[in-house]
Amino acid sequence: MTPNLPVVFAVLPGIVVGLLLPLAIVGLVAYGIFELVRAGSDRPVDGTGARVAPAASNPAIAILEERFARGEIESEDYLQRRELLLAAHETTEAASPAQDATAEHPSADDRPPAAG
Repeated sequence: MTPNLPVVFAVLPGIVVGLLLPLAIVGLVAYGIFELVRAGSDRPVDGTGARVAPAASNPAIAILEERFARGEIESEDYLQRRELLLAAHETTEAASPAQDATAEHPSADDRPPAAG
């Protein structure tokens, strides 16, 4: 026996609303959470869980990574050098532009006395 066509169309909206719509909503919420977590972790994390500076902002780290990838340096040497570079990179980022401007243009108090 074949089901009546109108009965199938009467049950179909109930299946869509009752089963598929909640599944779609749960899927969209899960995807949104995934994207938020991924967007918050735009920088890679090293083995200790600390965030590391991206290689694009520090060319020395990019060179170090290339040398390590080619096998020119061992992992222990790579980790030591990377820590040194990251520490140096953080200190250069911490310097404010105001300090740099005063170093380039000393004030009148910092100038040596005029001869004559």
